[in-house]
Amino acid sequence: MNVRSTIKVGAAIAAVAATATLTPTFASASPSATVASAHASHRAGVAGVQAAKVTKLSAVYQGKVVNQDMVLGPQSSPTTLTQTAPLPAGTYLVTATVAAVISSHDQIVCAAYPGGGNDGVFGTAGNPGTGGIYGTATMTDTVTVTAGQRIPVVCNSFNYGLGTYAGSAVVEAVPVAAVR
Repeated sequence: MNVRSTIKVGAAIAAVAATATLTPTFASASPSATVASAHASHRAGVAGVQAAKVTKLSAVYQGKVVNQDMVLGPQSSPTTLTQTAPLPAGTYLVTATVAAVISSHDQIVCAAYPGGGNDGVFGTAGNPGTGGIYGTATMTDTVTVTAGQRIPVVCNSFNYGLGTYAGSAVVEAVPVAAVR
């Protein structure tokens, strides 16, 4: 069996408008009645594949900052590291990652939630040792926003003033309807 796929890709990579057409072909020199019957049965089962389409990819909204030394504030005044662009209204699957240099006996707590608050989902990383270490705080959550809201990533240091800082942060929001 040979399957040929034709994929048409839109001119703009950012738009990624793709369609796929699958055309099954079957080759057999002189099939026996059993093989011919099997091929006919298989063709009937594959008929639905011919109409398969790849749909347009949904947008991923991202905020990103790298190679910075952003000193983290105390819990009473967390530091905003990055944020998405204004979003269309809807529910989003949000992931965020913060890479930090954590001072001795310090801990970072980060959240990604619109309006600067949070819903109780945090990313943390800590350092119980005596020297500075690299740490990564990660978060995954679903967030519902109104049109125009942004999703910021904010972090704080438990023991503010020890020199803990974030070097990079990224937040990505994917419309939940696009997650399959």
